[in-house]
Amino acid sequence: MVRGRTVAVLVYARRRHVINVFVWPTTEADSEPVSGTDLGYHWNYWRKAGMEMCAVSDVATDDLAELQRLFSQ
Repeated sequence: MVRGRTVAVLVYARRRHVINVFVWPTTEADSEPVSGTDLGYHWNYWRKAGMEMCAVSDVATDDLAELQRLFSQ
């Protein structure tokens, strides 16, 4: 659950790290990515084409940003 709602999760691997991308529908407008770090994990959050997405991992921030860019193409 994310923010109290059931969501789908896509799981990727990058250089022996796991990246979880949580996805759920939204009616809000597209947004530019917002990123941060908490408890050793990096996250990127954005909205695109009626979906909200949040990628979370301990992978390098550049790798996480690259995945976000690929999702947004």
